[in-house]
Amino acid sequence: MPTDEALRRAAEVLGAGRKITILAGRGALGARKELEEIAEILGAPITKAVLGKACVADESPYTTGGVGLLGTRPSQEALEGCDTLLIVGSSFPYIEFYPKPGQARCVQIELDPQKIGLRYPVEVGLVGDSLRVLRRLVSRLDRNADRGWLDQAQKGKAEWMTLLE
Repeated sequence: MPTDEALRRAAEVLGAGRKITILAGRGALGARKELEEIAEILGAPITKAVLGKACVADESPYTTGGVGLLGTRPSQEALEGCDTLLIVGSSFPYIEFYPKPGQARCVQIELDPQKIGLRYPVEVGLVGDSLRVLRRLVSRLDRNADRGWLDQAQKGKAEWMTLLE
């Protein structure tokens, strides 16, 4: 488990963000409730790597769908426009789909310490099981009162779904 100091620093980085996006992967499977709770607190859309597709239902108001070649436009827009990125249990390999380096501050939760910062520069790495780390992190976060970023992502998802129909 990460130290209290590491969790405090992660909460500080996430709390300073205005356009926060979550990228969830295979390591986030089983953490649906915690991902949605953090998305609500931070006003952050959840994008999903292919291996993390099942971590949050596509019908969730917080997810914009997948990322990458098989992803959705609103997920790509959420990554391209974010100023803060929370990577949860993912080492999604296609760096061209991440924010440009230096664009977004980043916190990464990963079980394997060698994967921290592997694909995107990370300011705070939290080594541990995603579910357990998210549970410890959630109580340290303050609610982001500005819902504009999440609202924009939800509108993009609605437009995407209409286009698919």
